[in-house]
Amino acid sequence: MTFGLEEAGRVGSTSTYQGRLAVQGDDLDMVVDLRFDDETLEVRTQNESLGRWPISEVQVSQLDSGIFALRLGTDEALFAAADPRGFASKAIPARFRGRHLRSAVSPNLKLSG
Repeated sequence: MTFGLEEAGRVGSTSTYQGRLAVQGDDLDMVVDLRFDDETLEVRTQNESLGRWPISEVQVSQLDSGIFALRLGTDEALFAAADPRGFASKAIPARFRGRHLRSAVSPNLKLSG
């Protein structure tokens, strides 16, 4: 199931979801927070922001029970949510509406162990 982010949300709302992220072209994965607000998604490590994307440029596809494919603008990543049920039941319904990815996330992109 694939979702595109809705542009409208609760005014002033911010949601944070922790997990591991693997980015296409990187051999490692890292622990991150995905921070959603009404207009953007920010990916953060403990010490720095890895990037911000407008809601309109973010798409999510659930691949497995706890693994989600992310398209962040032109970037592709896999996100293993620390709380997959919470992310799937709260982040997706609250922030996403059905829309298919234009292309699949690279099959070579994998989360390590």
